[in-house]
Amino acid sequence: KQINAVQKRIKILKNKIEKIKEARMLEIEKRKSRGDKIAVLVGHYNAGKTTLFNKLTGLNRPVGPLPFTTLSSKYAKVGDNLLIVDTIGFVVDQDPRLISSFEINLLDILNSDIVVLVIDSSDKWAKFQLKLKEVLRILDSIGVAREKIIPVLNKSDLMSPEELEWRSIELKKAGFDRIVAISAEKEMGIDLLVDEIRKALRKEQIELAKI
Repeated sequence: KQINAVQKRIKILKNKIEKIKEARMLEIEKRKSRGDKIAVLVGHYNAGKTTLFNKLTGLNRPVGPLPFTTLSSKYAKVGDNLLIVDTIGFVVDQDPRLISSFEINLLDILNSDIVVLVIDSSDKWAKFQLKLKEVLRILDSIGVAREKIIPVLNKSDLMSPEELEWRSIELKKAGFDRIVAISAEKEMGIDLLVDEIRKALRKEQIELAKI
């Protein structure tokens, strides 16, 4: 009886997630038809994604140092046609695709115009390298093109110029040429990041026009 009850509960949850996914796809299609552009924030938990989301949007969503403070995507409009989306934070050694609600985040990531990869630059060097390798593996595995990603070195106020340079070099080795150093908490570099997002969106529009 207990097994049947658990199986029934799993089925209900799966159906619920499928309905949410269908509704989310309708939302995404509606926004794209209006000409809205979507920039999704991704990265490991405690990298400062939600703090950055709050600074970019002027909202006050809950932030925290623990995994899954953000349990589902959060949307907010910035300017006329730019949507910023905050997503579930990745956890080291845990594939986010095993988390049911990540399926909904996946739709946002795959249908975005820009992926803002928020990285905790204050992590120790070995941890920084491990997290970077892991998050790029995940993004590669779900089909996110590197050209679509803007890496952001958050908490840069806690690092020396030399430490930031080493981290930038590591990102360049991974194939990135546009790297933005910010401090979401101290509101440093936010305008520069918004400029980079808008530049990337303009470039994408020009390239699409050539096709």
